[in-house]
This record gives sequence, C-alpha cells and structure tokens, in this order.
Amino acid sequence: MKPKIVLFVGALAFTVAAMLLDKSVLSQTTTQQRAVGGDGSAVEIAKQPLIDFRERFQPPQSPIPPSGLINFLPADIFVVTSSSDQIENPYAFSDPLPATKSAPKSEDDPATLARKLHNPVSSLARIYFDNSIDFGMASNREGYRYRMNIEPVVPIALNKNWNLIVRTKIPLMSQDGIDASTVQAGLGDILQSFYVSPNNKHAVFWGVGTTLLIPTATDTHLGAGKFGIGPAAVIGAQHRAWTYGVVTRHIWSVAGHSDRADVSATYFEPFVSYTTRSAWTFSVDTESTYDWIGKRWSAPVSFDISKVLRVGSHAVSVGGGMSCWAATLPGGPQACGVRFSITPLFPPK
Repeated sequence: MKPKIVLFVGALAFTVAAMLLDKSVLSQTTTQQRAVGGDGSAVEIAKQPLIDFRERFQPPQSPIPPSGLINFLPADIFVVTSSSDQIENPYAFSDPLPATKSAPKSEDDPATLARKLHNPVSSLARIYFDNSIDFGMASNREGYRYRMNIEPVVPIALNKNWNLIVRTKIPLMSQDGIDASTVQAGLGDILQSFYVSPNNKHAVFWGVGTTLLIPTATDTHLGAGKFGIGPAAVIGAQHRAWTYGVVTRHIWSVAGHSDRADVSATYFEPFVSYTTRSAWTFSVDTESTYDWIGKRWSAPVSFDISKVLRVGSHAVSVGGGMSCWAATLPGGPQACGVRFSITPLFPPK
C-alpha cells in the first residue's frame, strides 16, 4: 500500500474515533427528549444539563460577613435584617429575647444625688464649702475680697410626712484695699435658717420657715452688728433633668449696736439647673439683695458647673464658675469674680 493511502486511512480512522468519543461524553452530560407535535412531526426539546433536584430546596448560603474576619467587631455589625428575609427564606426563624426593664436608680446614684443637692429642702445631708473671690472693690477699684461660706444642711424628720431643714451659713472672710490699705480677716455674721417641708417625692417642692441674723463678726467691716429675724420660703420643681425655683427671705434688725445702721433687706434667689445622667450639673442663679434702708440693689449673676463623684465610698460634689455683678453697693465689686466649691454628701443609709 502506498504511503499516501496509509496516511489517509489513518487520519480518517482518528477522525471517526474522535467523533464517537465526543458523542459518548456528551450523552453522559445531556439528555435529549423528543415530543410529537400537533402535526405528528418530531420536535426536539432543547438539551439541558443534568442537575440534582435537591439543590432547588436547599436554603441559600449567606456569605461570611466581614465581621467574621475582623475579630474586634461585633458579629452582627454588618448583618442587615428585614421582615422580608423570613418570607423569602422558609428555613429562617427568630427567637427574640424578652424585653427587660432597666433597674431603677438607687438613692445614692450620682445623678440622683446631684438632683437632690440642688433642691434646697431635700432630705440629703451635706456640707457646702463655697469659695468666692471678688475684684474691683472700693473707690479705687483695687480692693478684693475672699469669702468661704461653710454651710451644713441637716434634715430632721419630724414625722413620716414632714421634715425640718436646718441650714447654717458661717462666713469666713479676708479683704484688702476696701478700707484704705488695711486688711480685715475673720468671721462674719452667721445666717441661721429653718424650713418646714413636706417629706414626699412629688415634682414640686416647697418649704416655709424663718431666718436669723446672728452678729458674730469679728470685725466691724465684716458684719452688720445687728441681730435680725424674718420669714423665709422656698418653692420649686424638678422635672426630669431640670431643677428650678426660688429662695426668698426678709430680715429686720431687732437688736444690736445702736451706732450701727438698721437692717431691712430682702433676699431673692431664682435658680435653674440641668443635671446629666453622668451627674454633671450646669446651673445659673442670682443671689440678689435689696436694701430698703439705702434703697439699692446688690445682684451677682452666677454660672456654675459641678460634678458628683465618689472618693472611696463617699460621694462628693466639686464645681466651679464665675459671678458677674449686674448691680452692686457703693464700694462693692465691679468686675467678674470666680467661684469654686466642694460639698461632701451624706445620703441616708
């Protein structure tokens, strides 16, 4: 046989073998169906790959969320859930946790103590150490005055419905440049107040009582030199984080040194404060006094920020601010002064 014929026969055999092999493989991966049409002709249905029918009933697999690859993120930070997910996926279910109410705050919670601290007739025992420095005093505006008011507040239960609130203000003062170039330092006149107040937890609070002016000043420049007495009242309310109200009293002198001026003065202190959940308090007040003898006002406007915190097992309030004088007595402060306070708190056990 000639070489050309041999090569031709070999190529033809290889081609036929390749076609048979391809047909065999294709028959394993496809199905061919025929149907009889309306005219009796055979109709070939499109070839479709064989699939496992179980795949139609398997729920879709959700991809691994990015948080699964980032260990420090919560596992559900990238998961978006919606009500339609449960409809489209019959295999999904949810088991929500029962809603729980937050535990009520205790009486010694810092935010609760901060709110009680700004209620003048609350049942919270405390000791104020209020410090203030005023500048621009005397005729030449070069004098200054430092005052520290030590004011213990002691609530006394008269019965289950009424309390007696005892407030004692003890002023310690030091001033320079007010009377020529002399310096005065020592104790001022003590202010003693008593309030009878209902013992309740209503939003509105109030108290009525009396105030005594006790001439305890160790220097004539530090006190009035008169014994005085008069009515006192407190009224206000607490609504959520807000506390607002007014403290007022009037004092007439009834005894004392005859060479000293009489006392007839009305004290009026409106106040408002806002306490945050973290026990920060922002407050504004004005401790205004009208002198009916001299016909003049003394009205500092104070802005303060304070915070209740714990030192060991004890609660204490610390704060600071400034006072600017809207009106002052002759020779009184003209510039703004600074204030700072430390108040230990003694909640009931």
